[in-house]
Amino acid sequence: MCGAYKDLSCERHPTHRPQETAADPDELHCIGLLCKVVVVSNHDLHDLSNELVVLSARLVREVRRNIADVPAASTRLLSLLDELGPSGIGALAEADRCSQPTMSGLVKGLVEKGWVSRAPHPDDARASVVDLTDAGRGVLADLRRRNADLVARRLTEAGASRDDLATAVSLLHDVIGRNELLHVH
Repeated sequence: MCGAYKDLSCERHPTHRPQETAADPDELHCIGLLCKVVVVSNHDLHDLSNELVVLSARLVREVRRNIADVPAASTRLLSLLDELGPSGIGALAEADRCSQPTMSGLVKGLVEKGWVSRAPHPDDARASVVDLTDAGRGVLADLRRRNADLVARRLTEAGASRDDLATAVSLLHDVIGRNELLHVH
């Protein structure tokens, strides 16, 4: 949302001017989507927001289908550890929205593969701290490279430019950055 309706300009896009014929300028939002700035109503904003969630989920599923050698749960755990850093089983289970026994089993499997390590918690003898190993970081880097290759190929096929992608990534950073995961270790 621009928030600069008094002078009908958009802070992110100074050359943009929302439609001055709109019924109620306070109900308009400017959305920069793939380098195209459009004015939408609150209803349209809701519909576009829903479409973003639906299409993002479809993209994630498509990527997962094309990277079948590492299960999705393993990829999620490696990514969570990359994001959160060394964490307890409870914090990982909460972040992944699964039970502690499920997370313990997943951690056990990745410890056996050498992708994560599990060490006693320094302050609680009953708990442990899980962290990525160098091998786990390598697996995650390879997965992300293959994901990027797939998405880059799809973007090229769709005719998207580098600027289109940069705008989309910037927008997602803005959205996700405002509601980060609760970092509980």
